Amino acid sequence: MGTTNFGLTTLPANAVIDDTVLPALKVSVGSFTTFHLTAARNVGANPLDGLPAGVVAIQLVAEWSIDGVAWQDGMSASFPGGVVFQDKAQTIRAETVEIDWPFGADFPAAQFLRGRVVNGPNQCTVSGSVTFS
Repeated sequence: MGTTNFGLTTLPANAVIDDTVLPALKVSVGSFTTFHLTAARNVGANPLDGLPAGVVAIQLVAEWSIDGVAWQDGMSASFPGGVVFQDKAQTIRAETVEIDWPFGADFPAAQFLRGRVVNGPNQCTVSGSVTFS
């Protein structure tokens, strides 16, 4: 199993964190069969919880490739800004957003995997991790 954490990062509008920014987001498949990408949504000075509700704030993306150059869609999910959980005391809880992709059997030609965090139209702060197992 390989886990790489990415620390608190401020993403400008429309920024992307991928293997060109964090090389550990791309791996050779080898014996890996599962991909897990997580981002904390309530961290830093501009958390997702503080962005306008209903606006797509970030996307988490998993892609696969035969050659490590041309990438194909694997799995992705979009997460909106705004508070998604408050208890009766109106306490915002620290939460994570994630995708968990057991790709192995469905993409036998995959030789490489990579994760991407794609920011929306507002600056925001995130931290997270990617795990290949």
